[in-house]
Amino acid sequence: MYYVGLDIHQRSTSVEILDCNGKLVKRGEWKLPWPQLADQLEKDAPAPFAVCFEASCGYGFLLEEFSKVAQMVKAAHPGSLRLIYKSKRKNKRVELQLKKMSDPRPGAALLMTIPGIGPRTAEALVAYIDNANRFSSVRKAGSYFGWDPCQDASADKNRLGHITRDGPPTVRKLLVEAAWQSVRRSPTIKAFYDRVTHNDPDRKKIAIVATAHYLTRVAVSMLKSGQAWREDSRLTSEASSPGEGRTDKDPKCSPLPRTPTAEVRDGVVAPTPLPSPVSSGEKAERNPAN
Repeated sequence: MYYVGLDIHQRSTSVEILDCNGKLVKRGEWKLPWPQLADQLEKDAPAPFAVCFEASCGYGFLLEEFSKVAQMVKAAHPGSLRLIYKSKRKNKRVELQLKKMSDPRPGAALLMTIPGIGPRTAEALVAYIDNANRFSSVRKAGSYFGWDPCQDASADKNRLGHITRDGPPTVRKLLVEAAWQSVRRSPTIKAFYDRVTHNDPDRKKIAIVATAHYLTRVAVSMLKSGQAWREDSRLTSEASSPGEGRTDKDPKCSPLPRTPTAEVRDGVVAPTPLPSPVSSGEKAERNPAN
């Protein structure tokens, strides 16, 4: 009897075949749709064989298909798969250990006030930044993490290319993922992202890398000052009043000009009273020629 283990995904399937002694016979990956898995299994697996796969959405269809070619089929619950279960328990132990290490460091809690920055990203930033005062400017911190563009200069021509990718790649990866969340959660970061995209869908990747660079500089600045994240009050007030604020023709989020029919009283825009209507007799006095 041979035993076949399958890790089935939407577009690919990892397969491993063992003999009765637990010795590896074959290992590979199939990039096939689900209806073709049973035929491929019949070709690759030596008979007789049993199949085990993780029960997930749509496992009933796979159970029927594999039953046509295999002697025995088992759809296992993820909790009953010993290796998966142990790995989850191991991840929990690692997370608890990381939490114990990050609790004494207030910098991680400070960076987590940035929308979209989670505990792992904050811990990585604090670990690699170490002492924020060693950077004379936040621009040098961006260069340390490899966010600066490559420069190709010759004579009077100067071309800026992709980022240098210097420094720790782990932090860049975490920050790019955090930047997507920050754009969704923070009006200030969303305004920065929109300012870089210029309403051009082809600039989304450029904009998200620039946003991750922006988060790096913000993190270093916060660790230097010890101040928590604060949203731009102008953007939050614009979000609360949909009639005012940014429009499609205003990519830089600059404040709209005040109209003559409004004035500011104690920080609140109040309408200016309109002049009273003029009667026909007053019109005749003002315009005797009429």
